[in-house]
Amino acid sequence: MALVPRVEDATSLCESLFNCAVKSISRFPTGLCHYVYDVVLADGRAIVARIATEENRRLIKGGIFWSGLLGPLGVPVPALLQGDAEGKPLRT
Repeated sequence: MALVPRVEDATSLCESLFNCAVKSISRFPTGLCHYVYDVVLADGRAIVARIATEENRRLIKGGIFWSGLLGPLGVPVPALLQGDAEGKPLRT
C-alpha cells in the first residue's frame, strides 16, 4: 500500500517549489483518487496542489499531458505552475 500524502507533505512540497512559506492549507473534501489542497502562500499567491499516490501516477501524467495539449489550443484549463509525474516519493 502506498503512502498517503499528508497536509505536512503538501506544505513542505509547496514551500520548496515556490520558495515561500505556506500561510494556510486545507484539503478539499472531495476527489476520487488525488489529494488536492487549497494553498495560500505567505506572499498572497493562491494555488491548488494536487498530489497522487504511486498507484495513480499515470493519472497525474495524463493531466500534465492534456494540459499541455489543450491549453495552447485555447481550451480553458488551469495554469500548470509545476508538473512532475516522476518525482521522488514525499517520504519513505
